[in-house]
Amino acid sequence: VYLNVYDLHQINGFGYYVGLGAFHTGVEVNTENGEDIEYCFGGHSFSFSGMFEIKPKTATGVKFRESIYMGEFKMTSKDFQELVDAIADDFSGLSYHPLKKNCNTFSEEFIKRLLNKDVPGYINRLAHIGNYFSCVLPSTFN
Repeated sequence: VYLNVYDLHQINGFGYYVGLGAFHTGVEVNTENGEDIEYCFGGHSFSFSGMFEIKPKTATGVKFRESIYMGEFKMTSKDFQELVDAIADDFSGLSYHPLKKNCNTFSEEFIKRLLNKDVPGYINRLAHIGNYFSCVLPSTFN
């Protein structure tokens, strides 16, 4: 399992080195049949899942930064599919929120369920800071 990290903004060129930045992430998994799939999450105005699959390291509108090895999971393909279905249900397109339930919280939850590990703290740090200052952010962030 890999955590693929992308830059959402060029300011990451500076912020990354002090542990801040606007990032997009996806979870890359090597399936039983040897196919690599990256699972991502995004918002939309429908009640079905906002989770989607892409070819690893090819997210559009962002710049690939790095791939972080998170570990190896051991489960049957049936158990893995049940996990994928469950997390897809928990992350509907309507539930997306840029600070509280975004692609990074999705990746964190997916990796937690697969490996019982946390993603590096810098990944969603800017959103966590934004939550503390939500009173001064535009209403679209509340």
